[in-house]
Amino acid sequence: MRETMYEGVVSKVPYAYDRILTQEYGQKALVVTDYEGHRWDPIVKDWLQKNEEELAEEKKEKEERKKAQEEEKRREEARKKEEREQEKQKAQAQIKATQDGQRVRDEAKTPEEKERQKAENEKWWDEKLSQLKEKNRLKKEAERIEKEKEDRKAEVARLKKQQQMMKGANKGEKKLGNEEGQPGPAPAAR
Repeated sequence: MRETMYEGVVSKVPYAYDRILTQEYGQKALVVTDYEGHRWDPIVKDWLQKNEEELAEEKKEKEERKKAQEEEKRREEARKKEEREQEKQKAQAQIKATQDGQRVRDEAKTPEEKERQKAENEKWWDEKLSQLKEKNRLKKEAERIEKEKEDRKAEVARLKKQQQMMKGANKGEKKLGNEEGQPGPAPAAR
C-alpha cells in the first residue's frame, strides 16, 4: 500500500486501486473524472478541488445540457403525437371505406350467402379460440417443465452440499483416529 494525503490526513491506498474500483463499481469508476466539486488530475494522481470558475462553468454546462435534453424530448413527443394523429386519421379513413364497401356488398348478398358467411365467421372464430387454448396449454406445460428443472437444480445443489458435509465429517473422523487409520474413541455422551 502506498501512502498519500487526503484532505490533510495521511491515507494508505492500494497499488492496484484501478482493479479494485472496477470490480466494485464497474468501468465507469475510472472514466468519471468530476465528482462532488473535485476533479481527478491524472498527472498528480490526486483529486483536486475545483475553483469557483470551474464550478460555475460546470453548472452552466449542466443547465444547458438539461435544456437541450428537454427540448429534444419535447420535439420527440410532438413528432410522436403527429405520427399518432396521422395513423388515427388513416385508420378512420380505412374504416369508413371498409364500412361503405361492406354495406354495398351486404345489400347485394342473398339470405343464403349471408347465412354461409355467418357460418364461415363462426368457424373462423372457433378455430382462433382453439388455437388460443392450445397456446395457453403449451405455455402452462412449459412453465411446469421450467419449474421441474428449477426443482431438480435445487435438489442437486442440496445433495452436493450434503455430500460436501459428509466429506468434511469423514475428514474429521480420520483426524480423530489413530495412525493406522482406525477410528479413535467415540466422543463422550453428555
